[in-house]
Formats: sequence, structure tokens, C-alpha cells
Amino acid sequence: MYPWHHYVALGDSFTEGVGDPVDGFAMLSAVDHLAAALRQANPDLRFTNLAQRGLVVAEIRQQQLAPALRLRPDLVSVVAGANDIMAGRFNVTGWEDEFRTLFEALAQAGATVISANIPEFAILRTLKEPLQRRLTANIARGNAVIERLAAQYGVILVDAWASSTRSDRADWSADGVHLNARGYFKFAQETLATLEQRTGVEIGTIGAPLPSPAILPGCEM
Repeated sequence: MYPWHHYVALGDSFTEGVGDPVDGFAMLSAVDHLAAALRQANPDLRFTNLAQRGLVVAEIRQQQLAPALRLRPDLVSVVAGANDIMAGRFNVTGWEDEFRTLFEALAQAGATVISANIPEFAILRTLKEPLQRRLTANIARGNAVIERLAAQYGVILVDAWASSTRSDRADWSADGVHLNARGYFKFAQETLATLEQRTGVEIGTIGAPLPSPAILPGCEM
């Protein structure tokens, strides 16, 4: 029997889907793509995206955890923490406490929980070396915490760091911080593959990129 009936997404702008459009790709977040794939197996799947741009991990816990639990989801994604690092508000002890609260509460609620570590933002490669070193070191420290807690609480972890190092600049928005429509599409494919591999559930496929307007029937340039 298909295991999921209500998918709830928690997070910041990454989960909200903030980014630049790309010709040939729908302007959807990775979780929107994932929900569409899940509905191929269960057309009645409910999907609730609680994400809001600009939030640090403590704010995501404060504002989104209780509403998520009230919805009684059986599948949850929580992607958080990038704003703590990029806004210079990173404290590894507080970071660990907040992630532990999120992961523990969601796991205890019986949901399948998906998360992701922090990517290597494209903007890092453009920064002066001292700042680049500091941010990269903080990402490494934060990712070590996320990975350890994910293992402890049985959270399915998507390796956004490895995914971002394999991506090219064309997958990022002009700000170098957000993925663009193509980047979200590719990350959704990786998320789906990780979820299927870890659960053994055959879900579906991430929809194909949109055809170029230049080749749509009846379209004229």
C-alpha cells in the first residue's frame, strides 16, 4: 500500500521556490516537483508548503513546527539553516538544539522525514578569500551536525552539498544563493531518487522540462 497521504514542507526560500525563471522549465520549487511526482502514485495526496523566505532555523521551528504537527502529515521535508550561515547568525550549539527539536518532534509524530544539508552556494566562489573560508567552514560544521542528527533520528538526508558541487553556474539564480528553475528541477530529481532508494517505494517521475516556446505548436517567434 502506498505509504503517504499528506506531505508537508517546512523551510525557507529554498522550499518556497525563490529563484530565477529558466526557459523550458516550470518555475516550481523542488518540493512542488516532488509533490507532483507523489501524486502520480496517489492522486489524492494532500500537499502543504509552510515555507517562508528569509527565516533562520529557530524561526522555522517557532513558526512552522506546531502547524506542521497539527496537520498530522505522514511525509515531511524540512530544509533549514542556510540563512543562519549566510546572514552571519550561525551558532553551532543553537543550530544543533533547533535541528534536534525539529527532527525529534517530526520523527516522534511517525512521519517519514526528509532533509538536506547546506549546499556550496555559487556566490561563495565570488567572495574574497577570508570570507569564503569562514562561510565554507561554517557550512562544514553545520552539515556535520545535520548529518549526525539525521542518522540519529532516521531522517532521510539529501546531499545538497555534493549536488551543488556537481552542478554548474547555469543551475543558480543571478544572486548565487538560490537555485533557478532548472536547479530546482534537478534537485527534485535527486530528492526523489534518494527517497525511493531509502524507502524502497517506487514513487513516479519528476515531470519533464517544458518544451521550448520556440517549438510549441502554433507558436511564432
